[in-house]
Amino acid sequence: MDISDLSHLQKVVGLKQVLKQLSLGRIQTVILATDAEPDFEKQVKDAAAANGVPVIVAETKTRLAELCGIDKIATVVGILQQG
Repeated sequence: MDISDLSHLQKVVGLKQVLKQLSLGRIQTVILATDAEPDFEKQVKDAAAANGVPVIVAETKTRLAELCGIDKIATVVGILQQG
């Protein structure tokens, strides 16, 4: 998956939203910031693995937010299944 521009994709941002959408089977890929806290990272990776969803670890929180076209930091982003 090309993560150089995520602004055009349907997505959810933040731990609560990503975990919720993962449990509903609506996420195709999770993108996790490289500077995520270890406990946060473990929670996301465990939930993604339990749902068979790949996790891409890339970018800092600030850069991930920029790629998503949002103003605040983004530690985790879930790309929703398209269609």
